[in-house]
Amino acid sequence: MKAICTILCILFGVIGLQGQSLIPPVWFAYDNDGNMTVRYVLSLFEINEDGEPDTETHGEQQKQMQKTDVFSVVLEKQTISVYPNPTRGTITLGISPLDTDTRNFVCLYDMSGRLLQTVPIRSDLTSLEITGTAGLYLLDIHLGQNVSKWKIIKE
Repeated sequence: MKAICTILCILFGVIGLQGQSLIPPVWFAYDNDGNMTVRYVLSLFEINEDGEPDTETHGEQQKQMQKTDVFSVVLEKQTISVYPNPTRGTITLGISPLDTDTRNFVCLYDMSGRLLQTVPIRSDLTSLEITGTAGLYLLDIHLGQNVSKWKIIKE
């Protein structure tokens, strides 16, 4: 019985380790308030003890790391991109592919939860002007029945 348990533990351990290699190598940096500030796409990096990419020992592979200023998420089968964030006033929403057969719109809120504006999304790229003072704003992107929530910083 012990032999069967040992074999099963070894088998599941090997399968589990192989499954971890399928996890996409992406690393995020956050500011002190918990907002994502940088998204890194890693390629063949080792992770150091701090849980961060070990770029010092892999100088050649460091060139493969891509810093992106456009933040994207996938909601169902649609990719949502919001940029620039932080912004000086105008943000752009990119939706790919946009399903025009559903009701798509974006809502902008201040930090007290007050609705500032609602804008319909009619094309792959939609611009939104934030006219309020500098600070943090909340953005809800509604694509049919799905909602993606974002924090937007206005400088």
